Formats: sequence, structure tokens, C-alpha cells
Amino acid sequence: MKTEITRACPFCGAAGEQLQVLHDLGDFTSGAAVCCDSCGAIGPSDDSSARAVALWNGAALQALGKGVPA
Repeated sequence: MKTEITRACPFCGAAGEQLQVLHDLGDFTSGAAVCCDSCGAIGPSDDSSARAVALWNGAALQALGKGVPA
């Protein structure tokens, strides 16, 4: 099951093809994370791509002050 990136970047508002899951984050961190091609924001990382996307979706809501869904 593939998890979709459903939230725009909480910093610049970019969405769609401007957001991608990167698996090689270099020396910054390990695992996968959603990255914004527009402003360079990098979301929370996780070993699982699906979990990294879920963390991004929740982090975007939290940054906007709307809480994180259960």
C-alpha cells in the first residue's frame, strides 16, 4: 500500500510534484523523508517510506496549528 503525500509544504505551500520522497539523504539523516523541491524543507525521516510520508502529513498539520490526526 502506497501512502500519498496529502499535505502541502508548511513553509512555502508547495504541493504535488514539488514534493517527493527521498531515500538517500546523505550525511544529514538516514532512511526516507519527504523533501520540498521549492524551499528545501525536509520532513521527519523514517526507515519506511510510508511512515515518512505519514509523518510529513502529520507534521504539516501540526506546523499549521491544526493538530495531528489520530
